[in-house]
Parts: sequence; C-alpha cells; structure tokens
Amino acid sequence: MEDASSATQTPAHIAAAVPKGVRTRFLIGLLVVIGGLIYLIRRFGYEAFAMGWDMRFAATAALAAIGVIIAFFMGGFSWRGRLVFLLALAGGGFLLTKLVRKVHVDGAMVPSDIEWIWEPPRFDPSSLSGNPAALLGSWSPTPTDCAEFRGAKRDGVIPGPALAREWKTKPPKLVWGPVPVGLGYGSMAAAGDHLVTIEQRLDREAVVCYRRDSGSEVWVHSYPALFERSEMQGGSGPCSTPTVVGDQIFTLGATGVLLRLDGKGKPVWSVNILEDVKADNLPWGMSGSPLVIDDLVIVNAGVGKQPDAVGGVVAYDVETGKRRWTSSDPKQAGYSSPQLSEVGGTKQVLIFDGHGLAGYEPKTGKQFWREPWSTNQGINVCQPILAGDDRLFISSGYMIGGGLFKVVPVKDQWTVERLWKDRRSMQCKFTSPVLHEGRLYGISDVDLVCVDVKTGKRLWKGPDVGYGQVLLRGDRLLVVTEKGAVVMAAATPAKYEELGRFEVFGEKTWNTPTLAGDRLYVRNHRSMVCIELPTVDPALAMKP
Repeated sequence: MEDASSATQTPAHIAAAVPKGVRTRFLIGLLVVIGGLIYLIRRFGYEAFAMGWDMRFAATAALAAIGVIIAFFMGGFSWRGRLVFLLALAGGGFLLTKLVRKVHVDGAMVPSDIEWIWEPPRFDPSSLSGNPAALLGSWSPTPTDCAEFRGAKRDGVIPGPALAREWKTKPPKLVWGPVPVGLGYGSMAAAGDHLVTIEQRLDREAVVCYRRDSGSEVWVHSYPALFERSEMQGGSGPCSTPTVVGDQIFTLGATGVLLRLDGKGKPVWSVNILEDVKADNLPWGMSGSPLVIDDLVIVNAGVGKQPDAVGGVVAYDVETGKRRWTSSDPKQAGYSSPQLSEVGGTKQVLIFDGHGLAGYEPKTGKQFWREPWSTNQGINVCQPILAGDDRLFISSGYMIGGGLFKVVPVKDQWTVERLWKDRRSMQCKFTSPVLHEGRLYGISDVDLVCVDVKTGKRLWKGPDVGYGQVLLRGDRLLVVTEKGAVVMAAATPAKYEELGRFEVFGEKTWNTPTLAGDRLYVRNHRSMVCIELPTVDPALAMKP
C-alpha cells in the first residue's frame, strides 16, 4: 500500500525539503542548457565541425566542469555545503590514488580499465623463458610471410588465399593464446617459422622471437631502455614493428635504439639514432619501423635543438651500422614509417613527418619534393597511400582530415598539386587506410568509412570501431576494433556489409594485426593470439 504521507505531498512540502537558499529553477535550467549542448556536440560535432570523438569528449568534459563550477558558485548552496562537497571530492581523489595502481584510457581519454593495488601484476616477464636450441626453426621465407609493418609495400594490402565469404557457417578458430607479452603498441613480423615483435619488459626494451605455430617464446634480446609517456593514454613501451630480411632482424625502439640481430637473437650492431645525429625524441617516442632497401636501413630521426644537430632522415649501412647519409632540411619526425613507393615513375622513400609529406632519393637522401601538412603537435601517423602512378593520399586526426595530391616530375623539378582536401572525409588518428578499386577504406576517427579517392566524397559510414586498425585481403576488410574484436567486412562502395565478427581481447587494442596466409596474429599491450581464418577452396583463391 502506498505510504499515506507520500500521497499527501504538496509542492510546498517538496520545496521545504530543498535546503533554504538553493536556486532550484536556476539549477534545472543550467542542467537543461549544459545537457543540451553536450547532446548537440556528441550528436553533430563531427558533421558540423569535424570534431573527432576525442575532441567531442574533451568538449563534453569541459562543459560538464563549467556546469559544476557555475552551480557551485551560483546555485545558492551554503558555504558549509560547498566545503563538505570539496572535502568529499578531495578525499575521494586521495583514496583513489592509494587504491589504484594505474588507469588505462582509450583513444579519446575515456577511462577503459583500472588496475587495483590488490591485483597481481598483469605481466610477469620471469614467467617466460626462451629455448632457442629446441624451438628455433627456419628463417627461409615462405609465400605467406608478412615480414614488415603492414606488408611488403606497407599499404595494408596483404596477398594470400581468399577469405571465406562469411563467418556464420565456418567461424574463425583460436589456434593459440592469449600469450602474455610486454608493453608496447608495435605489430609483429611473420617470417619463416617465427614471429618477432618488440616489447617493454620492466626497465628494458626486448626484441622477442616466438614460434608462429605455438606462440612459444624462442629467444629474447633486451637492453636498458624505458620510454614512459607523460599521460595515461599512451602508457610505456615501443611502438614500432621489426623488419625481417632473411634471417636478419632490424628494430627501432622508442628511445632511438636501432638494432640489427641475427636469427638466433645475437646483436650484430646497435646505434642510437637520436644520439648519432643529435636529434630530440618525440613526445610519444620513436615509432617508425625501419625500412631496408638493398644495403641501407632508413629511419627518420627528426630534428634537435643542439647547434651541431644533424637530424633528418638517416640511412645506415646494413652490414656495419655506420651512417651513410642524412637528408638536408631536416624536419620534426612524425609517427609514420618510411615507405618505398614508385611515384611519377621514380622510386622514392616517402616520409610523412611532423611537417608534411616528402619524397627522397633512396641512395643519396636527396629530397625530391615536399608538401606541407601541419597538425596538432606534428601527430602524423598514417602511411601514405599510393592512389595511382602519381597520386598520394595522406590523412591525420585532430580535425585535419585527408587529402589527395598529384606529384609529377617536370624536367629537373617536381610539382605537387593538391587535388582535394576535406576535414570530414577521413581522419586517421592512430591508423592507416587501405585502397581497393579506387576507394579508400579506413577508420575516420572512430567510424569505419568508405571514401572515393578521386573526389574525397564519403560513400558510407559504418559502425564505431574505436581507434582500431584495418587490413585488406582481396575484397575483404579485416578490422581489429579498439575493444579487441576482429571484424570482417566487404570492401564494396555500395554499403557497409559486415560478414563476421570474432571476439578476442575485450580490452584496448591499438596494435596493427599481422596477416600471413590464413593466420591472423593480434596483439595489444598485454597479450597476443593466433587466429585461423576460414578460406575458400585454394583452387578458387583470388590473386592478390
């Protein structure tokens, strides 16, 4: 039975229950205004202002904070009530600092995971021990190798057997894992019988070799190096991917250590590229994967403030590790990797640095051309996409978007023409797109999209996949979402069509996956797995 006293409540009784002096109508109006602005920003921020999810979350948090401050000072609360609120806020914050070991956030700085002090450490490097004598296999290349970042052309288009049309009747299988790994956001190189990646293990960077068939650790080579990012979002550890040539492994750590190892994990040579050319590290560390061209290893060290700084794009001798050349007019490094492409009939190393896109002669480092492209703190991450003999697409997050450029030689000079630039077409913050039949498929901020590369027109917008990664096999997209799910979708401009989904980690996953044959290797900053993807009859397999 309904309580008699509650049934006889009147507006006067309700008003009397509110502390004296509190401006109820003002607070309700403030809530409506702030709530309405937050809704509009979250709902229409991208379409109206090209605001990514990170910018919308920041604006939402700022509006909420402004609302609390206005309510605090103008809501009519007593000073005693305000003091109690501040003490409770400070006490709660202090208590959290004592109970929380670490807060993990996603790409928009939204808290996604909490490590409490009573939980055991999530990775114990002493629990792993390599056994090269028993586990070391062959480094002989196979047709299904993916021995460097995003494949041989670094374009995310991975040759191999055609993937099945859908995953309902024949879903993927977990072959092994999860296997614990150290911190970091690099990918894995698949070569011969091995997987190689680079991790943070306590205060040392570690190049680690695993068996492709089992995930068992073969060998580890570690050295003192610890790069800790200043904010919660990035965490610690390296972000690059090893490059494997034959049985030789080349890696670049977050603090600038460029290393060559042999197939047994023994160092051949090592050089810190930042110390060598007196360049300064980036806020999120060195992230470019080494590019090996014949007898050269090419990296981008960036610039330094010292008077005798050399800086720039640097080439080292494969055999000796000695510096062979540096580029003129050095610029701040970006977070993209050097890439060899043929543009305008000329092979050149493409560098998407913190100031723009440039092409260099591989043997000498001569700069052919440069196109300025500025963004927040020089955060240019995506790989340039070759969209024809003389066209290049690049993209950035932070409300910058994408653009297509025509690059052609004219006598002894090069000309760069901007064909289009659109903030809303595709904003690649942490990721790189793929190109298929004249259409770009990638993650624009957090949404999977399809864009016509000729015009920049968006053809469709798919689901929110967070700050994930995309690869292409035939006409099938493989998307690893920020939450650690693998999604297969059709690479078609007609509409978004999801063909299957396979849950893996259920937590933040920023690392680019590695596709080799019918195996997809996925890692994040804690674990890695191997997934067998269903394929069609090999006799019907599409050509890469």
